Amino acid sequence: MSYLQTGRTYVGVFVEVAMISVIREMIVQPVQVLSAPGGNEASFNPVHYGLLLAALLVIGVAYKLVSDPQLTHDTLSPQEEKH
Repeated sequence: MSYLQTGRTYVGVFVEVAMISVIREMIVQPVQVLSAPGGNEASFNPVHYGLLLAALLVIGVAYKLVSDPQLTHDTLSPQEEKH
């Protein structure tokens, strides 16, 4: 709603959407493998799933860095800003 009022977008929104997309892919991939015709566990690719887990970890760290108010410049004391 604030985007419609101010025209600003926030990095946190994009990181959240990326996180949701990766989580969705992690849920959908095993279901597609099992529901495929002749679906057996041989068609499941654990390397791809591991890469999805790694991507989720990286996105989670990025989300923490973006959303943590203690890491923003606004919370620095005046003494720390001079240095």
